[in-house]
Amino acid sequence: MSLIGPRPLLENDLIILKQNNPDLYRRRIILNSNPGITGCWQIWGDRKEGTKILFILMSFMKKKKSPLFDLKIMINTARVV
Repeated sequence: MSLIGPRPLLENDLIILKQNNPDLYRRRIILNSNPGITGCWQIWGDRKEGTKILFILMSFMKKKKSPLFDLKIMINTARVV
């Protein structure tokens, strides 16, 4: 586990995701990132949007990965907390 990265989903969430949204479940596996304590979902995510926005943010985070982007996430996390 790292400091910055997508939060791992709970086992129950994975089971529900696999049953209800198999396409999103497969996309999660393809993204295959080291899980982290904080990330885009914790700062900009919206639970009302559901898992679809979660995977959009995970994809965005993977594309933008850099030390500067990680610093931006840490600063925004401090603001949220």
